[in-house]
Amino acid sequence: MKSIFVKDDNVSKDEIIEFLKNNLIPWENKIIIIDNGIKNQTKAIWDLVGTDDKKGLVFFLIIINFKNKILFDIIENIDWTINNFEIISKQYSDKIRTNITPRFILISHLFSPIFQRIVSGIKNIEIELISYKGLRNLEQKGILFEKVNHNPQTNQRNLSDLHHQSSKPVYTFDDLTKEEIDEFYK
Repeated sequence: MKSIFVKDDNVSKDEIIEFLKNNLIPWENKIIIIDNGIKNQTKAIWDLVGTDDKKGLVFFLIIINFKNKILFDIIENIDWTINNFEIISKQYSDKIRTNITPRFILISHLFSPIFQRIVSGIKNIEIELISYKGLRNLEQKGILFEKVNHNPQTNQRNLSDLHHQSSKPVYTFDDLTKEEIDEFYK
């Protein structure tokens, strides 16, 4: 029996979260979801928390309404997570290795080229971009996930490399042109 799927733009954040919680992670089946997410005193920081085959923590953020300016919120979330990693990792100490740098997975229906370029310039932090498309046919609904190749700059997973040092900034960006910076702020 043949099935024809059409694009479905009505995929909610809750549907994506439920799909990821109830299935193997489609682009990397070695990740297991272990918690619903992390919040600080003012907002939700991450939507889901998982662990990978190296027993490192993996934090998921699902972005329904993408805008380039969300990058600052994401960097703030990553910074907060790294600065509070010792406390966070204690919650999951029986499931993870606490000396491994966490990974961050951002899921959105699209990522602009400038956003991808800026994320690819962030050093020492593994940020993966995953795009999704809602699909449906007469009988069911589905979600197609695709890894966005944005040339990540790091494969390092040692947490000690991320601790703030006065001579080395945690976040550095490759050479961005004035035009790229202006485009980002549009």
